[in-house]
Amino acid sequence: MADLYAIYNEQGLEGLVPYALNENSHGYRILIDKIKSGVPLFCIRTQMNTPHIIVKDGLYQALFFTTEERAEMQADELRRAGYRPEIEELPDGIARTEAFLWLYDHGPSSIMIDGSLSIPIRTITPDVPDYDGRPNEEHMLRNRMLNAATFYFLQQAAAGYGNMEAERQWAKAMYDGELIAAVENSPQKNYPSLSVRDKDRDALLLYTDWRQVGADFDTLPAGLIVNYDDMRQILAENKNVVFLLNQPTCHLIIDMKLLDTIKELATNVVGPGSTSSIGLGFGVKSKGFTLGQVAEDEWDKIDPTPDFLK
Repeated sequence: MADLYAIYNEQGLEGLVPYALNENSHGYRILIDKIKSGVPLFCIRTQMNTPHIIVKDGLYQALFFTTEERAEMQADELRRAGYRPEIEELPDGIARTEAFLWLYDHGPSSIMIDGSLSIPIRTITPDVPDYDGRPNEEHMLRNRMLNAATFYFLQQAAAGYGNMEAERQWAKAMYDGELIAAVENSPQKNYPSLSVRDKDRDALLLYTDWRQVGADFDTLPAGLIVNYDDMRQILAENKNVVFLLNQPTCHLIIDMKLLDTIKELATNVVGPGSTSSIGLGFGVKSKGFTLGQVAEDEWDKIDPTPDFLK
């Protein structure tokens, strides 16, 4: 039997990975303990300051690496593919726990270490929330799946790739979900909307969750929970108004035309290989191969992640 502690002392966390591929193995338990203890670990972020997400084994996962050299090699591949990745070393101590909670809130349910080992974030940080959305009015709105769909879709679009399945998953999450419209905390003024100017329009500030709100304000404003129908009504009644989704990260303008497209994508079944012309566009160009044209109910059988990210 291999002396795993000797391997770790000689090769670091990287040396443990081949012995940790079975979650019931001694190597897996040692590796988890080392990650919890704060050994160096590196992740890749996007230019939106969000985790770089892949879809593998039917799950949204974040890219992590045991050495900075491995992370830089992956980042170089992503740059050649049109992405703009940034490498960040995870902090240790209490800050590491918060980093994993931040990661979990952004959508990934697992981390993919060195491209070969998937570890549920809940295994590393058991205190992650046990719900998504808003089960009742007493729960703070969380939007993990909406966040994952949003950041994955925009990550692909920013690199110039058209991914109809990513678009459809985001549209479904937007159409079925709830969001936070930031408003001034003033009952006397009837909670007026908070906005910024976009060209010659008012852009009402809209967020997927409170973490996104907190990234935009030193002091949290009040917030109104809105759904798709609410957003349509607001724009219909205010012709020179749009929404600005997640200003600190996505900075995505949502107008009535985009709401129409979201509804069309969310309510039309688009199967693998479909040639439907429905799409969000955003100036995305095809780069010569199909990315992720896989229906969600087949994610456990077919991996929709582009080949260069596998």
